[in-house]
Amino acid sequence: MIGDGHDRLGRLCVRPGPVAVPVPDLDGAEDGQGTNDVEDGGICVSPDAATLTLLDLDTPCYFGSTGRELLAQVAPTYASTFRPSGPPSGYFDAGDTWSGSLTPTALALTFTYSGGPVECSPPPPPDCDPPGGDSGFTCSPCGLGTGILSLPLDVTFQTADGAFDEQFVATATSYGPGFQVEWVGSLPATQLHGTYPPIFSPNETVYFEGQLDGPSDDNGIVDELVPNKISGGGGAWP
Repeated sequence: MIGDGHDRLGRLCVRPGPVAVPVPDLDGAEDGQGTNDVEDGGICVSPDAATLTLLDLDTPCYFGSTGRELLAQVAPTYASTFRPSGPPSGYFDAGDTWSGSLTPTALALTFTYSGGPVECSPPPPPDCDPPGGDSGFTCSPCGLGTGILSLPLDVTFQTADGAFDEQFVATATSYGPGFQVEWVGSLPATQLHGTYPPIFSPNETVYFEGQLDGPSDDNGIVDELVPNKISGGGGAWP
């Protein structure tokens, strides 16, 4: 049905339920100038639309990226420099020490798609005011942007100093054409194969996360997380 709300751009939105549909081009002009042209971003996907498992790598995710487009932004290998962070300032009491290295070291990353589900989620709710808000726009049934696509990648994360020598499965996510690919994976600290000594607790989780945009553009962090307590440590690249 046609919703009675408009987003901040004044686009009238269609609430499609489990499917996505273009917003009608109310000005009738396929010129890129109308407030509801699809090429102007006048696309409506209900935020409570179904989360889907796509059939293949070539199916778009709610007007957004395909799995193949996501993978085109991911090179098989990356070489960078990992800079350890070490313990937060003042974390250890006087006399305590940490056995890890603070010296920058070469980092080698590999990414491989070995199959696995290509998941497609609807976009998040729009940026709008509730009834009585200051913007003059009521909350539209439209989601904000295109669908969010994700798939699994096999990752190796190795530093030349031996601190990290890890293999894990990460989730790579695309928020639509023009966005970098974001990825995140994790390992329990007890399952690390390198020599990296956890700072906070042997029971913590070590997260690896970054952004990719083609063969030469990558960055990211390693972060330790003790649930409900503290995060930090690890390091960053490039």
